[in-house]
Amino acid sequence: MGAILGLILGGLGGYWVATDAKKRGMNPVGWGLFTFFVLIIGLPVYLISRKPLLEE
Repeated sequence: MGAILGLILGGLGGYWVATDAKKRGMNPVGWGLFTFFVLIIGLPVYLISRKPLLEE
């Protein structure tokens, strides 16, 4: 049960980070995969290092 929950949370976190990184002109695939595999480290690192939103 715990492994399934971890995969779900990792997938949701990775998806959110990837879509946010794309809006900010960052590498969405790299950040999304990093967050999916190492959520507890990847999410805080992304939130600290993310760029401002690009103007549309």
